[in-house]
Amino acid sequence: MGNILHSGNIICSAIIIGKSWLLVQGFCVTSAVPIVPSGYTITPANKLTITLGTAHDNTVEQLPVSRIVLHPDFNYSSRVNNLALVKLSTPLTYNSIVGPVKIDTRTLAPQTSIIGLAYPQPGTYEGMLIFNAVQAVTAPAATYTDLIKAGTPLDSNAVVVAEKDTGGSRKAFDTNGGIFTEASNGSHALLSLPLAIMRNEDDKNAQGVYLQYRLAPAVAWMAAATGISVNALSLKG
Repeated sequence: MGNILHSGNIICSAIIIGKSWLLVQGFCVTSAVPIVPSGYTITPANKLTITLGTAHDNTVEQLPVSRIVLHPDFNYSSRVNNLALVKLSTPLTYNSIVGPVKIDTRTLAPQTSIIGLAYPQPGTYEGMLIFNAVQAVTAPAATYTDLIKAGTPLDSNAVVVAEKDTGGSRKAFDTNGGIFTEASNGSHALLSLPLAIMRNEDDKNAQGVYLQYRLAPAVAWMAAATGISVNALSLKG
C-alpha cells in the first residue's frame, strides 16, 4: 500500500502490484480540460511521487514516478475503467510492510468469503493517515440492498462491498474516498486494497465483490502494460 502525491500533496492511495508498478484510480492522474478532445489530460509523471513505508519507525520514503499508463478504455466523465498504472523510476525493495497485492481472479458467489480486505494500523505522515502492517482477512460478500433492508446507515453515494461478523454483531462497511469505514464506529477503519480502487457510484445493487467484478477483467491489460505475468498478478487458490 502506498500514497500518490502531486507536487508534494497526497491525493490518492495506490496498491503495489510489482517492484516497479502500482495501480491507482485513473482520475487521480488526470485533470479535466474541456478544450481537449478527450476532455482531460494526464498528469505529467514528474509532478508525481509515491510514498511508501510507515511513520512510526521512520521508514517513510518518497519515490519518483517515471511513467503513467492509463487504461485504454478509461472514461473521465463516467469513471468507467477507472484505472491507471504508475511506474517508479527506481524499483522498490519489498519488506515486512511494503509488498505486492494479488488480484483475485476467481469466480465468487455472493455469499462466498472474499480475501483482500485488510485492517490497517494507522500512522501519520504530515498529518495524513497512512497504513502499516496491513494484514489479509476474510469477510463474507454482501449486497447493498441487503444492508439497506437491515437499516444500516449509509452515505447515499457509497457502495457497500462487505460486511463482517464481529463479536456476534454484524457491522457494515461503506466506501468514502476509497477507505472503508465501519459504520458504527467512525474511529475504526477497514481498508480494502484492491476493492477500494474500484468504487462504482452508479451500481448500488451490485454484489460486494468489487475485487472480482472490477479488477479481474483488467488483469490481462495490467500484465501486457507492465510485463508482469498474469500468474504473478493473480491470487492463487
